[in-house]
Amino acid sequence: MKFFRRFQSKTNVPQKDLEVSADPAAAIGQLELLSRNAVDGLLSGKHRSTHRGGTSDFAEHREYSFGDDIRRIDWRLHARNDRYHVRTYEDETNLKALIVVDASGSMRYEGTTASKFDVARSIAACLARLMMRQRDSVGLAVIDESVRIEVPAGLRPSTLMRINQTLADATIAGGSDVAGCLKALRPSARRRGMMVLISDCFGDPEDLRTALATWSAAGHDCVVVELLAPEEIEFAFRGTVVFDDLEQVGSRLEIDAGQIRQIYLERFTKHREMVADAIRRSRADQLTLRTDASIAETLRQFLIRRTARARARAGGARR
Repeated sequence: MKFFRRFQSKTNVPQKDLEVSADPAAAIGQLELLSRNAVDGLLSGKHRSTHRGGTSDFAEHREYSFGDDIRRIDWRLHARNDRYHVRTYEDETNLKALIVVDASGSMRYEGTTASKFDVARSIAACLARLMMRQRDSVGLAVIDESVRIEVPAGLRPSTLMRINQTLADATIAGGSDVAGCLKALRPSARRRGMMVLISDCFGDPEDLRTALATWSAAGHDCVVVELLAPEEIEFAFRGTVVFDDLEQVGSRLEIDAGQIRQIYLERFTKHREMVADAIRRSRADQLTLRTDASIAETLRQFLIRRTARARARAGGARR
């Protein structure tokens, strides 16, 4: 597993639906449109905010969005500026979420789909918008061997714009130290929070478990989105294949795919089992997504798991 994890085959592939433009100006428009369509579609109908205001302290006004409770519109403010705003309260913004995107070399792999990094950026943009729509404060970290970029958590539209801009500008480079970055990012304050890691999880599973456990022990919910390409899962290569190293420039391998397919699949399956066990033992949730799968389905699973966990907490508190 360690040997093959960074390599990409040299094949001619078609254009990919989720491929993000190399031009940052175009990329931010793509991410904005994708996240808006995915989240607005998911939250329309029966899906509404899980938070309710009422007796808590007033926090700030926020521009009205489709799906907001019209009973919370501040009509006095509307009379002054002819725009619709809703009142938000302290208990609606008490969850601080951090989305961590792996931008190491192995995330460059694209095969027959968009690259893992492009899909990761799209997921991050959608999750940021989704959590803000659910009244959560959201931040972003882009990592490789170290924490490369951080966007402080916030709830205002300007924070979402900065997150999308950062995702659009981000590039892939170097090796990976996901575990070390997660330890460096863990907040010292013990307060309710959430951390979402989007990565191919190709590092050492035990290091990942230890890093996630530090977040869980500090009282934070952790979600790991394991992002993999179909070729990495199935290894459907035939004949002699040339692999370029995605983390060490200039390194290349020429291999008979048929001769190594079985041992690769055995080692890759074993690695994934170890990753799943590490995530489970750290008390984190795992969402596995192929790069040819629907991002909307990932968001749906995210909402279902989060709602179930919130209900379980509420039930425990009542007892």
